[in-house]
Amino acid sequence: MAGLSQQVRRAVKRRAGIVHDVRRLVDGTGDDVPGLFVDVYGEVARIELHDVRWRASIRDIVTGLGPAVPEGLVLLERKKRGQADVDIVRGHVPRGVVVTESGVRLLVRPREADAAGAGVFADLREGRAFLRARARGGPHLNLFAHAGASGAAAFVGGATRVDHVDMSKKCAGWAATNLALNGAFPRAHRFIVDDALKVLRRAEKRGPVYQTICCDPPTTALRPSGQRMVARDVMHTLARQCLAALLPGGAMSLSCNDRSLDAETLMEAVRSAADEVGRAVKTLAPLRLGPDFTATGAAANTRGALVQLARR
Repeated sequence: MAGLSQQVRRAVKRRAGIVHDVRRLVDGTGDDVPGLFVDVYGEVARIELHDVRWRASIRDIVTGLGPAVPEGLVLLERKKRGQADVDIVRGHVPRGVVVTESGVRLLVRPREADAAGAGVFADLREGRAFLRARARGGPHLNLFAHAGASGAAAFVGGATRVDHVDMSKKCAGWAATNLALNGAFPRAHRFIVDDALKVLRRAEKRGPVYQTICCDPPTTALRPSGQRMVARDVMHTLARQCLAALLPGGAMSLSCNDRSLDAETLMEAVRSAADEVGRAVKTLAPLRLGPDFTATGAAANTRGALVQLARR
């Protein structure tokens, strides 16, 4: 399929000047190949198929990628319930690879069938930088934390403690490794294997505790109670609870993987929530996607909202 090779080649060419250790090379619909994604993780690259139409075209995809990807190349085809089929396309793809993002060292797992995003979501790069620059002097709360990339960035930025919250026990250990990679003693931090919504309700009741908060819920998820959380239905509540738990001058990144939610909707949720809890917002801005992303429509170039409170 020569046309597909050419489309992939054009996608790669658009990103010729992007040199991040973790970066996107092919971005689905934005590159006119819906359901096809290619990400680089340091010394390896991963092709993700979210559409069965590409299954028979792997050779054309690899041809289009050319020398832009490392020798180690893995193919992951998404299935239901968070699982996937994984195959090594070429070269050596280790189970774990340590990448570096602006001096923060992070462990990615590019060939695990249940490792969504391999551990580092490139589209949250700006959010991690925003929180790292504002983390000094207080604890950091990482909700729906996955492998804890935000927590590691906050620690490097001077956070006094990281509270990692995720329902996965595996992610707790993964986050501890990421902190250790950056010189932290993991036992000085907290790894809470629990429902983030329940933990956040308790944090709201305690009041201002955290210097920084990262809240990035999945589009939808089944809670331990058996109820299904739909992120777009709870974003206002999450904004209110996070703001109530933030210290004066504190900062948060509020985002969601549901791309039908545009940044203005999320920022309006922050504005109204701030009024409810009596917090003065100093800075409110979209969480921008990097130049390696090509989102279209209402969510073009946005992933969420970045917030900093006034000190008084």
